[in-house]
Amino acid sequence: MKNTMNKLQKILEDAPKKIKESWIEKNVSAGMPILIQNDEHKFLYILISGTASVSILLSRGTVMPLFVNEPWSILGEMEIFCKIKNIATVTAITDCRLLLINQDNLLKWINERPDFAVTMLDEISTKAVYITQKVIRLSSMTVDERVLDCLLLANEEGKLENMDKQNLCIQCCAPLRSINRSVSHWKDKGVVMYEKKKFYIPDIEKAYKALNYCK
Repeated sequence: MKNTMNKLQKILEDAPKKIKESWIEKNVSAGMPILIQNDEHKFLYILISGTASVSILLSRGTVMPLFVNEPWSILGEMEIFCKIKNIATVTAITDCRLLLINQDNLLKWINERPDFAVTMLDEISTKAVYITQKVIRLSSMTVDERVLDCLLLANEEGKLENMDKQNLCIQCCAPLRSINRSVSHWKDKGVVMYEKKKFYIPDIEKAYKALNYCK
């Protein structure tokens, strides 16, 4: 998922002193939740370092992975502005460092810095469109399809070499035994290779065809 690193860093640097003094820093260990679906919160979260996965629990009990937040991503802004409970669960993939801004101070800051409001609205609209498209595309995916989709996405982003089974568990929201079965399935079909704890996709076109065939 895209972030607003340069713009957001500048806004944070230029924040009023009183606003900065109210900020809270929080560290979350890998594998622990940052936000939990259907809970309430009154803070805007800014991911300073680390990565975090975003997923939603569907009505039939299926967990749907949506995207991965990288440093300088904004979390929880939709719930604050729309005054709703958390629409998704955010889980730390790696150890994360976050900046928390109280809702009241956030609104005061926005009144003083309209460009921050524009950044928030951009985040909300981008995520709303992305989530809608993602849910439509993935709502009927099996674990096998999710695993291959995640590997292809990692390859597109140049991050396949950093992908491991633990990350797949988080991003696919599936237990390790299911990930192992899925990896074996794609290895048997010659779509994915897994050697020395590293994933390889020997034929990208074949992999995309296999994913499209599943759908």
